[in-house]
Amino acid sequence: MNAGTLVLGILNGLNVGLLGIGLVLVFKSNRFLNLAHAQLGALSAQLVAKLVIDDGWNWWVAFFTCVPLGIVIGLAVDRWVIRPLRERSASTASLLLVSVGVTEVLVGISAFGVTSADPAQLVRRGYPLPFGTTVRVGDVVLNGADLLVVAVVPLLVIALSSFLRWTAAGKSIRAAASNPDAARLCGVSPRRVSAVVWGLAGGISAITAILQAPAQSSFDATALGPDLLLFALGAAAFGGFTSISGALVGGLLIGVANQFALGVTADGGIAHLIVFGLIVAIVVFRGRIIGHAFASSGAAVTERAPLRIPEAVRTLPIVRWYRPLGVSVLVAVGLLLPLVPVWTSEGHRFQLSLIMVYALCAVSLTIAIGWAGQISLGQFAVLGAGAFVAGHLLANGWSLPFVLIPAGIAGAMLMVLVGLPAVRVPGLTLAVTTLGLALVCPAWLFRQSWFGSDASFGIVLQPPALARGVGHPEGQLVVYYFSLVVLAGCAFGLAALRRTQAGRVIIAVRDNERAASSFSVTPATVKVAALALSGFLAGMAGVLWADAWRAVSFTQFQPTLSLAVLALPVIGGLGSITGAIVAAAVFYTLTFFVAPHLTPYFGPLGGSLGFQLLLGGVGLIVTVVRTPHGLAGVAQDWWQRRLDIWAVTAPPVPDPTDTPALVVREVSLSFGGICALDDASIDVRPGEIVGLIGPNCAGKSTLLNVISGRLRPEHGVVTLGALDLSDLPTEVRAALGVGRTFQDAHLFPGLTVTETIQVAMAKRYRSSMLASSVGAPWVRQAEAQNMRSAREVIDRLGLSDWSDALTAELSTGTRRICDLAAQVAAQPRVLLLDEPTAGVAQREAEAFGPVLRRIRDELDCSILIVEHDMPLLMGLCDRVYAMVAGRVIASGTPGEVTADPRVIASYLGTDEVAIARSGSTAAANGAVNGDTAVRSTTLEREAGAAVAVAQRPRAGRRREPLRARRSGDGNPP
Repeated sequence: MNAGTLVLGILNGLNVGLLGIGLVLVFKSNRFLNLAHAQLGALSAQLVAKLVIDDGWNWWVAFFTCVPLGIVIGLAVDRWVIRPLRERSASTASLLLVSVGVTEVLVGISAFGVTSADPAQLVRRGYPLPFGTTVRVGDVVLNGADLLVVAVVPLLVIALSSFLRWTAAGKSIRAAASNPDAARLCGVSPRRVSAVVWGLAGGISAITAILQAPAQSSFDATALGPDLLLFALGAAAFGGFTSISGALVGGLLIGVANQFALGVTADGGIAHLIVFGLIVAIVVFRGRIIGHAFASSGAAVTERAPLRIPEAVRTLPIVRWYRPLGVSVLVAVGLLLPLVPVWTSEGHRFQLSLIMVYALCAVSLTIAIGWAGQISLGQFAVLGAGAFVAGHLLANGWSLPFVLIPAGIAGAMLMVLVGLPAVRVPGLTLAVTTLGLALVCPAWLFRQSWFGSDASFGIVLQPPALARGVGHPEGQLVVYYFSLVVLAGCAFGLAALRRTQAGRVIIAVRDNERAASSFSVTPATVKVAALALSGFLAGMAGVLWADAWRAVSFTQFQPTLSLAVLALPVIGGLGSITGAIVAAAVFYTLTFFVAPHLTPYFGPLGGSLGFQLLLGGVGLIVTVVRTPHGLAGVAQDWWQRRLDIWAVTAPPVPDPTDTPALVVREVSLSFGGICALDDASIDVRPGEIVGLIGPNCAGKSTLLNVISGRLRPEHGVVTLGALDLSDLPTEVRAALGVGRTFQDAHLFPGLTVTETIQVAMAKRYRSSMLASSVGAPWVRQAEAQNMRSAREVIDRLGLSDWSDALTAELSTGTRRICDLAAQVAAQPRVLLLDEPTAGVAQREAEAFGPVLRRIRDELDCSILIVEHDMPLLMGLCDRVYAMVAGRVIASGTPGEVTADPRVIASYLGTDEVAIARSGSTAAANGAVNGDTAVRSTTLEREAGAAVAVAQRPRAGRRREPLRARRSGDGNPP
């Protein structure tokens, strides 16, 4: 590397580092990845060129006029977009999506041309420079903008560091980033902090864009944002998205690497590939820090509550058949559209075919974002990969239907390749890797002859054959109907998949990986499978794209198209297949058939990519801010209101009446030098209920995490019967019979109670995605058995009224009963219960002991329970272990442990009255008298019946239904 290349790399790296610092600032104050950051300043850079070239302004006057524009844009985004979401505690993934919408709007505005310089003058004169002085370093000539970077960027970094360190506003920002709740208690306003940060970010983005613009061979404000954003994300990732100095160092590293690659290869595409590889390596290398930073990112999906059909209208034909009727209407519209007189031309039918392609791409994004919770910013690049595979195969005489599979496989492989770092590093890593994919594919991959085409015009295709002997139909009508059939087949298959175990498991992993793994589900495998399915669908959409265009070129798959299609699943309603299809139809009908008529009023923007981005960005922002459930949610709300109105006016419906099962030996574990477990040893014998007591931070939940596989101890052994579990992951331990509940009973917010119980039966009712998608007979049979088992468990535990409710809508007590029902359905050998009565009404907590005894007896399992309700625990357990500071200090019968002086001193206290009260209450807990006794007996029968159902009773055996009893607060027992 010569000196000139190094210097130029350092200059570019300073720019990238400065932009990365802006990303870090927003992340530290708002805890989300602002993908609009690079585009915030693109309009300022565009306007500088216009003012200097078209209007003759002095560069410095234009510079100091346009930088505040970036600040204003940043403040506007914070006030009108980010603040409403932050005030309703939206997930960071939702905030990331809305920042993509902001990017689309800003790119669309850039395409208007109002802020653009005259293109001919811009090409002739080049992007304006602050002064004409040049300096030669080796074989590189540094222009005025390069020299300004040397002077300005270090000063800005020093000024920013000083601002954060010494000023009151800077200290407020640091305090809010470090501990938002404590800062708020000290009088720090989150609104003011956020406004200051967004203003700074907008100004930094504007300065960076203006200084970086001369480095482009031909200035394009719409492309400035994605390129700079990828580099800035890499820089911020180097700093773990939290370190300003780390982001600056990362920017220097990326800038030097990019310039070195350009100097060696003289190929911008290869340089992009090298930098992309470097950024992926940074993400993996810094994975632990990044994962910690994004630990609370959350899913982008806010699930809709299931449709509630009142009993009074269930028998109405329109209510019974509304789903098939709705699907039939959509299919009929799809079949008739190209026959409508105004759309019978080849051009209009070509546009209708493209709508089908975009709809299938939107469906593929629904799987990635809505189902798997992974945000992909490069879906159109995956579609392009499928299109190039199709182009090569169709040119060699393959029939069109047979190309779908290899193209889909290519899309799946590409998606898995960029998705593996996201599986390894939790958070929103896929957004980073797929953005790189969106840039690298058209810049390098699609220009390679072995995959794409090195010719500027790409691959030209002749009309492909539909099948042997059918011929090569040339009209777009055949293309349209073939695309419609593929789209409909994929939609029906995915709808079937979502209703099966495979679909439920995807949602479960999205909502709560920890809980899913406790039911023998492997989250990494599920994520990869979902990404592969998403890529497969996008690859198939590429075949339809190639068939419609009859040519495939790298110019068709620009990164901004991936941003445009991202709006579709959000507008349609994340998670809804039908919503994504309807959104694509509405969006591109406006783009293709309405927008061209706006050209006389708005110029050539109508129908262009700029219009798509502007329309999609506004739609995405409005949807996320105002109607999070999209078009699907709006339609469901309307239908729910109709049902409720009909129910009010409908006539009333008549109401018809000796080797230990578990051994833990000398387990030790520390966190940052703090000892959580110190040679802890316990054992649980077959059929025993063993209690674990101790003060807060004694290590009880940590020990359960070690047993269940959530944490790996530094040394020690965990065995289940004769099997050593020490090196086995959570899902394998669950499959072997280790069940686990958690204190928060979070479960799966996106699943109903019934679906949650069905997920718990994952190891008994397994089905592949492919078999589920085609509705294989064995899948339908397994689903029917799964549903019967789940419904019977729900009925017996008194959860029938909540069977179709999302678990996110349940009260804490009801959710705990649902969690326990799920564990019963999973049939564990050893059941680990972490404070199961927390949040349960006191009267129900008193009757909880008999329920657990019946579960123990009927399932023939052992139970290890952590519980702070001492009377319950002392009357329930066969033996008790007491822990303090990670060590077991006492064990034995409840009476022996409560009498131990060390337990009295450390946990129960030295008050003899408290000890006596614990003993008397424990005795009373086992007595049978009054309402509590009746209550306990009823609960024992219900628990026993539920357990027996979970053990698969013989066919033909009848059970009388038990009427569920509930407490006054509406919670089931």
